[in-house]
Amino acid sequence: MAKDILLIGSEERISLYQEAYGKGDLEFRIAKDLNATMEAIKERLPALILVDHAILGQRSVEICQTLKKYPGTLHIPLLFITNQGLCDDLIEVLYIPVNDYIFLPLDPDDFRLRLDAQFQLLDFKDKKKLISVEEKIEELKNLLDRFPNYNAARQELSAIYEKTGQMEAALASNLELARQYYHQKNFGLAMEIIARMKNMLAKQGVQFTSQNLFLEGLQRCLDMLGIKKN
Repeated sequence: MAKDILLIGSEERISLYQEAYGKGDLEFRIAKDLNATMEAIKERLPALILVDHAILGQRSVEICQTLKKYPGTLHIPLLFITNQGLCDDLIEVLYIPVNDYIFLPLDPDDFRLRLDAQFQLLDFKDKKKLISVEEKIEELKNLLDRFPNYNAARQELSAIYEKTGQMEAALASNLELARQYYHQKNFGLAMEIIARMKNMLAKQGVQFTSQNLFLEGLQRCLDMLGIKKN
């Protein structure tokens, strides 16, 4: 599966980083400023964020500071790209807890090594469950209490419920996510969530304690989106 990378900078630089990495399993999304960055993150949390200071200049420092203060991106690896020898830039960004630095012109071996080190650390954290499921659920629920429209957090919460077999909670969370997407007029994503819920219900051989409520809620979403129930 391709790794989701959010590149904050210029679309023209994607080919440079893809060629330097060389393995062909990076999927880049692009954001050109802070507002676009936050919108991209709300849509889907990336595995890793590259901030291209060589393109953005001083704006890159502001973006890094924001990402390391924002609850949803605090733990996402953040790599700062700058030109070799620009000491003033490095001194300024040293006050931001970025995860690593990448220097231009790119050394492909070094670039690949630094990215792979972050991916391996993410895998290690996942395998060792450094944050317990209960703690992660509580963290996401607290985040959603503060930011009810934070779709990426609700999507992650739904996935955790589903992976841990908490199917009623997964359905309830997905139902709320579909409603959020609908009210944001993001009908395509809303329909994807509805389809996922239908599959979840079809695969379950047990009766949910509140199955009728889920089915009624699901039907309301289908009606809103103009989908005929199969």
